[in-house]
Amino acid sequence: MRFIHTADWHLGKLFGQRHMTEDQAYVLEELLALCKDVHPDALIIAGDVYDKTVPTIEAIELLDDFIFEISKREISAFIISGNHDSAERLSFGAKVMKFGKIYISPVFDGKISKYTLSDENGKINFYLMPFLKPMNVKKFFLDEEINSYDDAAKLIVKNMNIDVSQRNILIAHQ
Repeated sequence: MRFIHTADWHLGKLFGQRHMTEDQAYVLEELLALCKDVHPDALIIAGDVYDKTVPTIEAIELLDDFIFEISKREISAFIISGNHDSAERLSFGAKVMKFGKIYISPVFDGKISKYTLSDENGKINFYLMPFLKPMNVKKFFLDEEINSYDDAAKLIVKNMNIDVSQRNILIAHQ
């Protein structure tokens, strides 16, 4: 299976007094061109899609245009929130986007989303773990001791019921 892994787009970034929108649009066009050349089965966007939890209109439009173009190419895309993103805002419309093979991690509800693709070598599972603060994990595992980000991530992975006989990819921004 061929996939492209990206992260830390920081759409909407302001560098000093300069908006990066044109530069970011150019980079996304180049990414679309790369996808056209290499024909990946999947695109991974591993967090910090936006630069702020409340993204600018321009940043939202950039992502919207990009997602539309990826879905037209029938490339499966896996997107998770990072520490700069708002999981609630990023996952808006995620249920309907699944029809276009765009999979966005939902707001954490105690479980990690899993999506499965297949190729000539069998199944490959993609686990989407959004950025998690220990306090967000603790409310679903009240009997567990969680004192750090590492504790939280280890506990989540331990509870994922991963089938080790298959290929598995954990997408995280932790």
